[in-house]
Amino acid sequence: MSSLDPMFPNMEEAEQLAANSAIFWEKERQKRAELYSLWQDYEAILFMCDKCKRVFRGEDAEIDHESDLVVALLCPKCAFKLGILQTEADAEELHKLAKLGHQKAKSAIKSRAKTNDD
Repeated sequence: MSSLDPMFPNMEEAEQLAANSAIFWEKERQKRAELYSLWQDYEAILFMCDKCKRVFRGEDAEIDHESDLVVALLCPKCAFKLGILQTEADAEELHKLAKLGHQKAKSAIKSRAKTNDD
């Protein structure tokens, strides 16, 4: 008679869960590595603070306006600096980011077009 908990994964399932987790976190690390602009959609990316190990979405990060040109993303728990994003983007850069699917860049293009029409 087995006393194993049916809700607990067997070794094969546990190995698959670990592999899936490693793949997931590698994709999130890649997304973070590609961040350089405030016009990218960083809010949905998962971050893990290197200092306190808290896991959170970018939308929960604290924003520190270091200058007119850059902002720092900070851990909401310990204020550890996670990265720096440019705040300025010219039309060419916005179009590049929009082609990559970033909604904030698309919205900025529409907003600038509307402003130019007025």
